[in-house]
Amino acid sequence: MPVPAAAGRLPIVRDHLLRMLRIEWDWDEPGTYEVPTDEFFPLPAHDDWYLPECRRCLDEALREASADDWRGSCGIEQGSYSVIASWRHEESPAASMVIACHAGVLPNVADDLLRRIKHVGPETLLQGVSLDTAIRAKEDLTQMGWLKVAIKEKAPATTNGRKPIPESVRAEVWRRDEGQCVDCGSRERLEFDHIIPVSRGGSNTARNIELRCEACNRAKSDTI
Repeated sequence: MPVPAAAGRLPIVRDHLLRMLRIEWDWDEPGTYEVPTDEFFPLPAHDDWYLPECRRCLDEALREASADDWRGSCGIEQGSYSVIASWRHEESPAASMVIACHAGVLPNVADDLLRRIKHVGPETLLQGVSLDTAIRAKEDLTQMGWLKVAIKEKAPATTNGRKPIPESVRAEVWRRDEGQCVDCGSRERLEFDHIIPVSRGGSNTARNIELRCEACNRAKSDTI
């Protein structure tokens, strides 16, 4: 049998990842079930090191494929629904991989999304997808109990008619400011703050946006 090209292996890797992750949080009797494996995903089910190995296999599969290949392998159907996630109270080391598998984003992007959900607030994980795609994502993301997930029809509304900050800009600002308030260094209750307010002509660019905690942002607003 010919070996599939890198892009062709991605659906196999994703299928095994989700199967193993679902077993991890569903199991009552560890060791009673094994995940079928193949030459592209040769992992035992439910071992202490299986999560790092899952991540390693995904990273290796993506090394020879593009971000578009990965998103295409995730079975995301177009539609009018959005999936929005907010923090609950627990965290799982599998969280980033579940986000990557359902949102069709690369693992490092999923890592950033998870940190922003925890420290900043709700994030839109999927937008403009079918109801079936949204439901599948919600079921897996809520099953572990560490996120609250809502499905909304149509894209999330903007605030006061303003355009939302593009996802690429939010990610760039988060990495640049190292996920902490630029004034006090706090990692809690963070907000994306416009240096020049939009009402005064400020833009949604990384140069005009900084991370600030709620307290520092309010203090700054009082001085403007």
